[in-house]
Amino acid sequence: MNKMTFKLQNMKCAGCTERILKKVLEVPGVLDVHPDLEQEELTFSYSSFNSPEMVKNVLKRLGYPLRDEANSIKDQVQSYVSCMLGRAKI
Repeated sequence: MNKMTFKLQNMKCAGCTERILKKVLEVPGVLDVHPDLEQEELTFSYSSFNSPEMVKNVLKRLGYPLRDEANSIKDQVQSYVSCMLGRAKI
């Protein structure tokens, strides 16, 4: 089992962390997920070689790009949508 931490953008509330948690746990090979709202980080354990890249893609699609990536208006809007869905626990 391997462990990795990503520093994220746009993660602002419990709704964000709820949505991230739910969607990242759906990635094949991901075993454990720990979003840290205060640090705007996501730590996860994985067993599959390509899981980190898949997690990164899921985060980008949800509107939470890694801190060293571009943070477009589209990403920011998508993060608000993800947040609202997380608050609704959809």
